[in-house]
Formats: sequence, C-alpha cells, structure tokens
Amino acid sequence: MGVKELWGVLTPHCERKPINELRGKKVAIDLAGWVCESLNVVDYFVHPRHHLKNLFFRTCYLIWEQVTPVFVLEGVAPKLKSQVIAKRNELQFRGVKPKNSPEVTQNQAPKGDKGRTRFNHVLKQCETLLLSMGIQCVQGPGEAEAYCAFLNKHGLVDGVISQDSDCFAYGAICVYRNFSVSTQGAQAAAGGAVDIYDMREITSRMDFGQHKIIVMALLCGCDYCPDGIGGIGKDGVLKLFNKYKETEILDKLRNWRKETNKYNALEIRVDDKSICSNCGHIGKTQSHTKSGCSVCRTNKGCDESLWKEQRLSIKAELTLRRKALLSPDFPNEEIIAEFLSDPTTIPKLNLNWRQPNIVKFIKQIGHLLQWPEIYCFQKFFPILTRWQVQQSKQDNILIQPIEIIKKRTVKGVASLELRWQDPSGSFKGLIPDKQISEFELEHPKGIEELYYTIEPLDMLESAYPDLVAAFLKSKEKPAKKTIRKKKTTPEEEDKENEQKLRPKRVVRKKKVAPEQGQPLLQQFLRREIKDTPVKSSTPQRQQCSTPITKFLPSDLESDCDAGEFDMSDIVNGIISNPNAKPALTKHEGHRLHYEPLADDLSLRLAQMSLDNEEEPTEVEKKRNLSQIEQLPQSKRFSLDDSFDLLVKGDLKMLARTPVERFKLQHRLSEKIPTPVKPLANMSYFFDQSSGNADAFEEVMNSSFVPQDQEENEEDGEDDDLVVISD
Repeated sequence: MGVKELWGVLTPHCERKPINELRGKKVAIDLAGWVCESLNVVDYFVHPRHHLKNLFFRTCYLIWEQVTPVFVLEGVAPKLKSQVIAKRNELQFRGVKPKNSPEVTQNQAPKGDKGRTRFNHVLKQCETLLLSMGIQCVQGPGEAEAYCAFLNKHGLVDGVISQDSDCFAYGAICVYRNFSVSTQGAQAAAGGAVDIYDMREITSRMDFGQHKIIVMALLCGCDYCPDGIGGIGKDGVLKLFNKYKETEILDKLRNWRKETNKYNALEIRVDDKSICSNCGHIGKTQSHTKSGCSVCRTNKGCDESLWKEQRLSIKAELTLRRKALLSPDFPNEEIIAEFLSDPTTIPKLNLNWRQPNIVKFIKQIGHLLQWPEIYCFQKFFPILTRWQVQQSKQDNILIQPIEIIKKRTVKGVASLELRWQDPSGSFKGLIPDKQISEFELEHPKGIEELYYTIEPLDMLESAYPDLVAAFLKSKEKPAKKTIRKKKTTPEEEDKENEQKLRPKRVVRKKKVAPEQGQPLLQQFLRREIKDTPVKSSTPQRQQCSTPITKFLPSDLESDCDAGEFDMSDIVNGIISNPNAKPALTKHEGHRLHYEPLADDLSLRLAQMSLDNEEEPTEVEKKRNLSQIEQLPQSKRFSLDDSFDLLVKGDLKMLARTPVERFKLQHRLSEKIPTPVKPLANMSYFFDQSSGNADAFEEVMNSSFVPQDQEENEEDGEDDDLVVISD
C-alpha cells in the first residue's frame, strides 16, 4: 500500500522514459512487490505459477537491456505490520488454511499467526528461479523496500524498482515505478517504459523530503497505521508543510502533545472576536474595515499581510492537532523509528552475473511453469550465450560459437546472428527424443535451430575478435581500382593542352547506297499523288459572299457522290471577279441567267428558317444514341426522318439530294408555279415563290434531275438556269 496520497504529490514531478535509460545501471528490486503485482497472489486460475512466468520474462528483459538486477527478499516482518499482514492473507488466500497444518477444532485453541509462512514459500520458488539464471538475491533483515532504500542511500545501487511508496519514507533517492515491458496498455511504451522519481530533483523544486513523507504517513496512513488520522487529507497536510521546513517538521509534530499551553493560547487568539482577523490588532474586523486601524495608521481598512495569512495557517494547524491528539499514541515513535533506522552493517554485495544453470532450470523450474523441456531450452539458451559473451575470461566453457550467419539490428543496436555448438555434450538427454522429432518435422534445419542466437556486435568483438573480423572481411566489397596519373613534364603538359585546343574534326558518315529496286525518300516525296485515298477532315463552314447571319442547316452536307452535283466551276466563276461580267454562261448544256440580290435577302432567309423550326417529337426525345447525339440537331432530324421512311417502306418520300432534304424539312412545294409578273421594288427571287416555296431552289432541283428520270417534258427543249449573284 505504502504512504497514502504520496503518489499524488510526487507524480507531477516524475518522468516517463524507456527502459533503455536504465542500461548499465544497478537496480534493487523488491521481489515481493513483483510477486504480488503479477500474481495478485489471489487468482491461481489464470496460470498455476503466473508469478514465476512473469518474473522470468521481466528478468530476461533486464538482461537484454544490460541492467544488473539485485532482488531483495522479505525478512522478518515488523510487529507493527502484523495487522496488515493478517488482512492481506485473508484477501490473497481467500481464507484457505496453510498446507500440512493441523485443523483447528472448536475445542482446540488456535495457534499463533503464521505470518508470512505461505508467502515465503512463494518467494522461495522465485529465488530458485533467479539462482538458476545466475541472478543474485539478498535477504533483508526486515521489509524488502527498507533494504532496497538502504542500498540506494549508500550508493550500492543506482535506483529501486518498486510500486510501494514506503521506499521514500525509508530514504530512497531514485525510485522506478510502473515498470512495464509490454507494448500494450496505458502504461506501455515502445520497447518498455518506466516512471522515474528522483528525490534530488524534487527537493530542488520544493521543500519536501523524507521527514515530511513520514509525517504524511502518520497523518494520512501507511502500512503501519492503515487508517491514519480520521478527517485529515492531502490538502490539510500540504498546508502544514508550507508552514514548516523539512528539518523541523518532526519536532513540531512531537510538540503538539508537549506544548499544550502554547497551542491553547494560539487557539484563544485565533478565535478572539475583539482582535481584528486581518491585522491582529485590538478592534473588531468590521470597524477596522469601515474606520481603519490606528496601529496600522489607516483611515479605511487595515494591513492584511500582518495577521490574516498567519491566522489561517495557525487555524489549519490547530485543526490538524485537535484531530491527531484524539489518538492516544500520536505521534507513534515506533513508526518514526522504523522509517529512520538503518541496518548496523553495510553488506558486501557481489553483483557479478554468475553462470546460468540450464540443467537446474529445466529440472526444477520447468515442471513448475508447466513448460516442455524443449521450450525451456529455447527460452533459457539465449541467457547462457549472453552470459558467455559478456565474460572477459572464458572459463568453464560449455558452448562455443561455430560461425556467424548474418548481420542483424535489434532495437537500433547492431548485432550478429551466431550458430553455437555443444562440444562436450553437456545438453544430451535434456530434451526427450519425441520432442526433438516433432521439432524437426516443423523446422527444416532440425535441432540445429535451437543453437541460433543474436548477440550485440560490440560484445562479440571483445569476446571473439577473430571470428567477427573474419566475418566482416568476408562481407567487404572489393575496393575499386584507382588509376594514378603519371607525373608529366612541362613540355608534355603543353602538348596535351595544344591537343585539347585544336578543333575536333567532324567525320561525316558516308551515305549508304540504296538497294536495287528501292526508291529514294526524295523520289517518294516528289511523286505525283494519284488515286491515293485521303482521310476526309471534318467539314468546315465557309463564308458566302452574301451576308447571311445564320448558317444553313447541316443537312445540306451530301452523303452521295460529290461528283454528281459538282458546281465548283459555277461558284469559282462567281467569286473570282464579282464586278466583272460573268464569263460562264452555260452549265452542262443549260443557259445561266444572273439576277441581282436584294439587300434584305439574308434577313428573309433567317426569318424563314426560324419560322419553320419545330419542336422534336416524343419519339425523337427518347432516342439516346451516342453517335446521333454528337451530330448537329438538324442532321439528327434528317436521320430520324430517313429512318421512319425506311421503316414505313415509303422509299419514294426519301430525300435523295441535299435540295430535297431542305425542301422536306421546310415543307417546300415540289410543283413549279406559273410565273407571275414581278411587282415594283420586289426581287425576282421572292416574286417567283408561293406557299413558302423557293422558286430558285425548285428550278435548280428540276434542272439537276437526270434526263432518264424526266417525265412530261418535251424532247429537244432547252431549260435555262437562273443564278442570283451580287
């Protein structure tokens, strides 16, 4: 349990650090604390010997981190702790009676308390395990934490690993708490961690030491007085610590019972209503607040720094004293002496790591842990190899390294993987043949894998320098050959510089004569292109001489043969020289007549195209063909009409030419109306139209119909074409 409320005072000053901070240090460990923590010595249902398993792996971790542990065993328990031990036995062993003890009957008087008999048996098992690992155990005269603190005070160890805050009351300087090698949980860290409490740093920050910790144990409670003083907590004790120094706190506590008259007078003064509670002078507090104090020489209020804080401090101390003196034996001098007394002699510790005994571990500890022999060998063999690597004198050699397998890095430490051998056959017969045969089935290398370990590089270099040097040399890459330049005379240097300054000759490659029958590239490019298929590009919109504000629908783009309706000669003749008289008067046997255009022709054409636009039908809206959506809207209408005609079977209504498409789209008449006399100020182009039909388009259409398809026409009669131009 330790001192109540002490961890709450010290925790803000601790540091959480990885366990590798303890590398190279010597630490004293309260073995009973580890056993109680891992076992809880309560639950035997998790593992029959869980405390041994936890102790083994924790000790292995300290060995890998090169920490020298010293385990301290419990000695004779003080009489002050008998009550606490009895309660712990009831809790830990659940009221079970010790083995090999006579049963107590109603007529038989109970014998004396067994104390730590059963717990000492558990500690004896732990000691056997540690001795087989070569770790030293020390028997303390009394409490284990007291002896750990004693070793720490006299510099025999660098710190104490314990969960018991009593270590500070016994005078420990550096305590390591919450020791964890796990990487899970709230108290875990990568590679293990520990909380470090250094009293040297704590005392430099505040006036807090061993004596104040003892006073806190007396007032709040500890293992020797579990209940402490009723009604006293951490806050009241800290107010008392702020009033007195570390060196005088124990004497002040002893004077609570001795100097009764002094504290009675202070109690009367604190509670006196005729004395101002702010300045301590004669007069009521209320009158001083309104009229001031003559002694303080103030007209209103008074000097609060003279008495107010001191009065509150005295009042808090009087409250603690009144509660503490209710206990007849306060302050308990036996408890104070237990914390302050030290052993008379300083022990001589042999902290050298002794040789681990693998045979003893397998024979005595294996059955307690319920581990098979081959598993015990796997876990214990690396401890034996680490001990042998660390020894400067290679005496009592049981195993020898054969070869280094490869390089390794363990937690950032350069290491090597080795293969060992047992030349003397010391390990023969330790592992049953059945377990060996099962191991060989699961591992291809067989029993040889049991002799593989990983050791730090620096230790191997000091223990086996020749073996490490040979391995590192075999892994070295051959050095690159460096060509050294010969020393040159000044004359040779001048010649080299002249050669560098000379322009380099450009060597032209000779042209390779082409093979017979293979044309040259120039000949291929100069040849005339005849009947060469050319990929048609996307048709671009061309501007007409007539200022039309809206382009004609894309339906006029012909899908038929372009040569059948080729009018390029007519267009070129019109555009080439618009001011000159037209040189072209005939086209394919038809005479051409040129008429001037009206000024508002473009506006009228745009208006006609807008009036004739109709909304698409529901069938057209539902069509969602990806290829049709990419086409212009007018082109999609044309395709839809053509599809409907083909489905219906009326091929006569299918437009064959661009002009027919235009006529069908704009609902133009197919019959040529009779000529009407033109009116004044009216263009011939619009004069000859009726029923939204374009006379020019109808004439052009009729003129381009092949002769074999003409019906009701006179043979030998020539029709004239009318061309409108600027």
